[in-house]
Amino acid sequence: MEYVREAPRVPVYFTGLLLCLALIGIGTGIMDVAVPVLKGDELFAPLKRAVELFGYPYLFLHIFLHNLGIACLVPGIGLIAAHMERNPRLRAVIGPILSVAVVVSILTGAFWVVQSGAYAQGVIVLFFALEAAGVLLLTFAGLRAMRGYVPTPAPGWSLHTPAHRIAPYFLASSIVLGIAAYLEVLYILNAGA
Repeated sequence: MEYVREAPRVPVYFTGLLLCLALIGIGTGIMDVAVPVLKGDELFAPLKRAVELFGYPYLFLHIFLHNLGIACLVPGIGLIAAHMERNPRLRAVIGPILSVAVVVSILTGAFWVVQSGAYAQGVIVLFFALEAAGVLLLTFAGLRAMRGYVPTPAPGWSLHTPAHRIAPYFLASSIVLGIAAYLEVLYILNAGA
């Protein structure tokens, strides 16, 4: 009797986690910027109300998950889209298109920092640079892992190599973004005191 090894499940679960985090990042961005603009409210109004209700641990979690979610756009949504796309030429442009979306997101944040005048406080620029570095670290790792990606009928096998390439960068990016969010919340607490 011949033994057929089952496809590993961990790469599929890990890619699913990246996808969920990417959707959370997009959702928090929409709630922070798009919804207030459409309602004629000030930017980050829903976040400010939520922080008043739940406190500063919520602010930390919100900042961390938003930035990590934006960082997960390329490896999360990109790997799922590349797995579903059968045309190799179209599969090759998925990562760069999502990378442009990440860069636009970072530039939107930079625009807000400049427009709000917060750049006058040098520490805000430091926090922003730390967040941008954490986001771009995982974005470029996702781009490299997607290069030459070939889907197989069993997603566990085709996602195995990209997931192993992305995992250390995911951990490093999570640490950098966690530190940035923690320092940002500490700064807000001290500035408000």
